[in-house]
Amino acid sequence: MEAAAMNPKMALALLIVAILLGAGTLYLVLNIKTFDDRSERDVFDFSVPKVTKITAKRGADTLYEIAHEKDRWIYKFPAIGEADASKVVRAISDLRFDARIMADVTAGGKSGPLEEYGFGGSRLEVDIYTPGKNYIFQIGNATATKDGVYVRLIPGDRVLVTTPKVSQLFDVAPDYFKSTAGGSAGPK
Repeated sequence: MEAAAMNPKMALALLIVAILLGAGTLYLVLNIKTFDDRSERDVFDFSVPKVTKITAKRGADTLYEIAHEKDRWIYKFPAIGEADASKVVRAISDLRFDARIMADVTAGGKSGPLEEYGFGGSRLEVDIYTPGKNYIFQIGNATATKDGVYVRLIPGDRVLVTTPKVSQLFDVAPDYFKSTAGGSAGPK
């Protein structure tokens, strides 16, 4: 039996295709940013059950402060009683697990003035307290395409683009988290 001889032109064409595919793969591996693990794409890395307090401010004014005491959440300011634990934990969880880094505006020192992203004046500032570390951030403007929102991490001036949902989690009326169990169904 004779072995079938390969056409030299066909062999050259296959070699060229293999080289192009290899070069394309190498380019993608070296030039496309990938996230090796979840922590590289998450804005926050706190443990939800370890959050002990949430404070929301606008400028120098505290809008509300909610603290976890024993087995419940309590309004420290304004002093309006117990907070609905399911609403509080849902907001904390959504912030922790849904806030993704879509872009780092300050990467490479390319950011402009903070006002450009909506951080001038009295923007909402949220402080999430955990044992040993606080996570403080401000909510800025929506991006031009409205598919993201600017978030400034404090301390410092790191500005990220993250999911628009983040802007709605804590920018709420001071009594939003108020427990309605055994009481009125809303503000008077």
